[in-house]
Amino acid sequence: MHQVAGGKAILAEYSRERVEGIIEQHGLPATTEYTITDPETLFQELEDIRKRGYATTIEEST
Repeated sequence: MHQVAGGKAILAEYSRERVEGIIEQHGLPATTEYTITDPETLFQELEDIRKRGYATTIEEST
């Protein structure tokens, strides 16, 4: 979910605790060198998505 715009848009609607649970269960595996793999970076991206109103994917998945 953290590698594609649709998944990040869904995560942005979840509470921090729920996202932390998902990360704990699935991790943040990288598909490309641009994939977000750091939880704090992901939480900042989710905050940006909330402010912007939409999510993007830029070379984060195959």
